[in-house]
Formats: sequence, C-alpha cells, structure tokens
Amino acid sequence: MASKKNTKKPQKQKAPARPARAAASPAAPAKAQARAPVPAAAARRDAGTGAPASQPPKTGKSAMPTLFFYEKPAVLNRDAHRKLKIRSVPSFAYAAKVNSVPLTGNEFAAAARQLPIVFVQDANGNPSPIVLLGLRRDENLFVEADGRWNGGYVPAFVRRYPFVLIEKETAGEYMVGIDEAFPGFNADDGEPMFGDDGAEGPALKRALEFLNVFQTEARRTQEFMAQLKRLDLLIPRVINVSQKGGSKYTMDGFSVVDEARLVKLDEKEAGNLLRTGFMGWIYMHLLSMHNIPELSSRLDTRIAA
Repeated sequence: MASKKNTKKPQKQKAPARPARAAASPAAPAKAQARAPVPAAAARRDAGTGAPASQPPKTGKSAMPTLFFYEKPAVLNRDAHRKLKIRSVPSFAYAAKVNSVPLTGNEFAAAARQLPIVFVQDANGNPSPIVLLGLRRDENLFVEADGRWNGGYVPAFVRRYPFVLIEKETAGEYMVGIDEAFPGFNADDGEPMFGDDGAEGPALKRALEFLNVFQTEARRTQEFMAQLKRLDLLIPRVINVSQKGGSKYTMDGFSVVDEARLVKLDEKEAGNLLRTGFMGWIYMHLLSMHNIPELSSRLDTRIAA
C-alpha cells in the first residue's frame, strides 16, 4: 500500500517597502525560522516567503518537512556583532534535511532543467511555488553525505543562508537576520561584517544586495501567483512514485497549472501573461514535471549505496 503524505504549505509572500539594513542597536533573538512550532498569527515571518516562523510537518511516510534550517536565528546588530567575521564554508549540510524549498519565478528556467516545480497552498488558499528536492521526509536527495550539492542548480532560498530578512513589527520594514549557529561565523578568521566605523563590510554588502534582490523577485512571484489564482489555472495533483525495491510514495497537497485551461484563455488574458513574462514561467513549471523520475532515480541510488 502506498503511504499518504501531505505537503508543507508556504504562506503568501510579502515584499519589502524599503531595502533592509542591519540593526543599529541590540535586539533580542528573532523568532523567525525557529524550529519549535508556534501559532502562525504570533510568529514573525520570513520576508522572502511570507511563511510563519515554524510549522510542524504533518505525519506520513514522506511528509514535507519544515522548510527552514536556521538553528539559532538572531537579528544582525552593529554593536553586538561588531567583531563578527565570516569565512566560507563549502558545505550544504544545513539543507540536508529539507525535501522542498520555496522558489521565485525568475529561478524557474534554471531550476526546471532538473527540479520539479509545483505549488502549495496555505489555509487561506494562497498558492506559492516550491521545488521538490526529495521524496522522503527529512531528506534532500541533492545534498551528499559530505555536504556537497550534487545538482546543477541551487535555489536562492538555500544560497542566501546564513542570512535572512526578518519582518519587524511595523509592516513593510525588515531587519537582517543571521544564523549564529553557522560554523563560518567567528571573531578571528574571515571577512569582517562591519568596519571599525560600524559601516557594513564588503561581505555584508553582498549579502544585503542578494537579500534585497531576492525580496524583489518574491514580490514579482506573488504577482504571478495572484494571476494564476485569478485565472483559475491551478488544479490538484498527486505524485505517485514506485521504487525498484517495491516501495511506493504518494505525495499530495500539490497544485499544477492545467494546460487545458491555459489554452482556453482569451487573447487578452493570454497576451497579458506573455507581456509580463508569466507565460514563460508557466511553461517552465510544466516542463519541470518531467523531472520527477529523476528524484525516484536518485532515491534508488541512495538506497542502494
């Protein structure tokens, strides 16, 4: 018998009203992306996805896990972190136990070459795109035991680590957060986060630029999803996978674009999708569904190893 799994459902994305900056005064550790389950209404939200700080995975043989991997999140602070340095750690071990992550629309073309792109909905019916990285709970089939990413594309959601934007209590305002558990943070080796005058160092400037671009693309992705919902193009999809050894996996809770509905759009609506670039994103998503057998093949290889 195939085991039934339900996916995690990221909530509606939010866009920043202004570029984020490091906090100027000490602040308590942020609640964003903590591991312990908390009520969605009380949680601070990840600015890139709009998802609650933590959501408990549903039970099942291959339930989608919590999407976040920040173990010790904190607001980056010019005073508390004045002497903090960062060095490169060539490992994706922090993402080894996630089998999906959010994706922004501008990533669809690169991701679609290898990763299945599907949509999940929150309790309010707001859809968001994700990429599937594995078929079993707590397993990323693209991260090897030594921490290498064994794939052609690393989603921006993964690459932004150990930095993240955290929403402040004031809507539309954000702070830069870090994972203090990241092994590359230290006081002796690497690039300084701040200069002697408290100004942002080169490493932090690069991170801020990446986060703000990510946030801008998240806003455009939100617009894309609003169009898919308005045009009623999404339909439920169940993914069934059979392994060589006889194991079967059934993953539900997903949506995909219905191509039959898509081709019935009138000239005006189809033209709007073309002009905005959203039509291209739709077809990248549809093409990406052919990557599901690769996940099955990767799982076969891992089980046989």
